Amino acid sequence: MGLCGLLGTFAISHVLKTRLYSLLIGTPFLMMVIALALIYFGYSLSTVVVLLSMWGFVGTAVPVAWWTWLAQTLPHEAEAGGGLMVAIIQLAITLGASIGGLFFLMHWAIKVHFYLQAYALRVLCLWLLLLL
Repeated sequence: MGLCGLLGTFAISHVLKTRLYSLLIGTPFLMMVIALALIYFGYSLSTVVVLLSMWGFVGTAVPVAWWTWLAQTLPHEAEAGGGLMVAIIQLAITLGASIGGLFFLMHWAIKVHFYLQAYALRVLCLWLLLLL
């Protein structure tokens, strides 16, 4: 991902001059397709390597487009706009982690908790049998 990210950062500099808005609109959809493909093809190591390389290529290039757009849109208020953009990105990360955590808790944590309790009860019973 690192090398592909570096290549993506260099490659986007040429595209930004002519297609800034199409990059801003299209890259979230491309990243969504890559994420769905990772879910679907997660069993294949070679496919995951290719998809993560694509993720690195696109994912590191997108912030360059964001900051270019911000500098063009708010040339005299770039600092305030940058602070607002960072706050929105942090909010998106927090919401994603919270919703993902709730989803995990509802679907997986109950099973894990049940299995851990069953395992602890089994160890306790075996230990008691050995003492008797």
